[in-house]
Amino acid sequence: METTLDVQGLRRERGEYLKDLIERWKKQDSQLQEGAGSLACGNDLDKDIVFATHKSHIIGGIRRATAYEHD
Repeated sequence: METTLDVQGLRRERGEYLKDLIERWKKQDSQLQEGAGSLACGNDLDKDIVFATHKSHIIGGIRRATAYEHD
């Protein structure tokens, strides 16, 4: 599919930015299409998710409003 985009009236650097963005999208799409047949096409479902943990004095449930209260 070939399409012409009208960038008339835009500053030159914005047109260049759009050109670069489209090239990046094309590259990403081609990479996704190459890996479409495999299970590991960007979705590593077998990997464990590691959540960030922080020490806290809070024990039990907490409401959002309470969490953002300041002393």
